[in-house]
Amino acid sequence: LLNGGRRRYEAAVAALGELVVGAAGVGNVPVWWVATLTVHLLGDLWDRCLHNQLPEGPGGDLPERWGDLRRDFIAQLAVRTPPHVDLWPSQLEAARRSIDPEDDLVIALPTSAGKTKIAELCILRTLADDKRVVYVTPLRALSAQVERVLARSFVPLGAAVTSLYGAIGSSSVDEQT
Repeated sequence: LLNGGRRRYEAAVAALGELVVGAAGVGNVPVWWVATLTVHLLGDLWDRCLHNQLPEGPGGDLPERWGDLRRDFIAQLAVRTPPHVDLWPSQLEAARRSIDPEDDLVIALPTSAGKTKIAELCILRTLADDKRVVYVTPLRALSAQVERVLARSFVPLGAAVTSLYGAIGSSSVDEQT
């Protein structure tokens, strides 16, 4: 799941399948349940991992840089603790649409439902086109949090993440910028 290795995934599922058969053969119900549930969980995680949800490219409408950026983006998400290489069900449709620069996408999800991850995918696609991105947040505290998240995701890919805070409480440096 971390490196997108289909063969390793298929080998793990096959081994678990053998365990399911073996456990059933000897009547070991607890092991049968654990192995059966693990097969289903792995299948769901595999289907929702970024390796499967984001096309490899380049090709079609994807620019030349897409493949390298995609690979490096997923690789640096994989080394986080915990790894962030899977998408939640609330993110799947938006993730598929995020790689189309002609698609107007509005995300309306509750707090902590994964909007920033979708924004990261849109930003990744935009960076592949060598364009700039502006990310607007309604609150200064949220802006600082999003800035840290975006810097963690995109500075390792060679992108610069800068901020401009406005509204009440802005500093003279913010205003000069």
